[in-house]
Parts: sequence; structure tokens; C-alpha cells
Amino acid sequence: MLELDRKIVGMICLIGASDRLEIFVLAVSPEFQGRGFGRSLIAFAEDEARRRGLGELCLQTPVQFLEAIGFYQRLGFVEIGQEELEGVRLVRMTKAVPA
Repeated sequence: MLELDRKIVGMICLIGASDRLEIFVLAVSPEFQGRGFGRSLIAFAEDEARRRGLGELCLQTPVQFLEAIGFYQRLGFVEIGQEELEGVRLVRMTKAVPA
């Protein structure tokens, strides 16, 4: 969790696999978006992937979340496919994490 003045402003949930780190959840409170907190959480995930010796970050986000997709693309994520899960169309994205 990411806190500012004892208030939770964002969070990230990571799931490790044998060759990659999955970003299961990344969220920043709407009132704190646009201040770099999302970038900080992604940087944390990259550092954690390096610490674990994993060379890739992966995530999924609904296709209609265009702002989120653009955010991830600006941080170096690329789309590798789409899939449907429980009726929701998801974009699968990945980013290499250099050692």
C-alpha cells in the first residue's frame, strides 16, 4: 500500500510465477491520480521483479480502460494479446525488466 499523510492513496498486488511477476491489482485513488503514485507503484513492482530475479512484468486490464492502457504503454508495457474472462474482454500486457 502507498500512504500519504496516513491516508491510503494507492495499492499494488503482485503474484510471482517462475519466470515473471504478475500485477494482479494496481489502483490509485481518483483524487490522487496524475501525481506519479501509479508510476511509483510500477517502479516498486520492477524492483521486486529484479529482487526475485524475474525478467518480466505482466498484467491484464479491461479493453475499455483506455486511460489505463495508455498509462501502461507510456511506462513501456506492450500488448501481447486479448482474452475473455467471465464475460470481460481483457488486454494482456507485458514489460521486460532488465537486471
